[in-house]
Amino acid sequence: MKAFIVYCHPSEESFTSHVRDSFIKEIIDSGNEYVISDLYKMDFKSDMTEQEYLRDANYRTAPAVTAGNPIERLEEFGLLDSMKKVMLGDRLFNRVKQADFIVFDSTSRENPLREKNWDANLKKAYEIGKDLFA
Repeated sequence: MKAFIVYCHPSEESFTSHVRDSFIKEIIDSGNEYVISDLYKMDFKSDMTEQEYLRDANYRTAPAVTAGNPIERLEEFGLLDSMKKVMLGDRLFNRVKQADFIVFDSTSRENPLREKNWDANLKKAYEIGKDLFA
């Protein structure tokens, strides 16, 4: 089987890049193939440069409400359902055969659970690939 990965993150030092690598490792380990469209490497034009991301990712006084927050907080404010609707409904709709929404939570730099959850989240990414190619 061949997986098509669309990756879009401005920093190669991000947790997101580690999730991508863990997912790809399982694809390779299971003897499958992948094609990746790395939008930033394809000269994707975004409103945010890597320098801006790194500046904002380390800004601690007013962190944005993102998946960097614990999943309980996303649910408490109704953001998790909204994120699912946008990503699965608007972005993918019925163009894909299989879609799921997985949250790697508590990944913000200032979150005390970030370090504790790091390996568990990467294992989760690996296991997702394993389940897809089983």
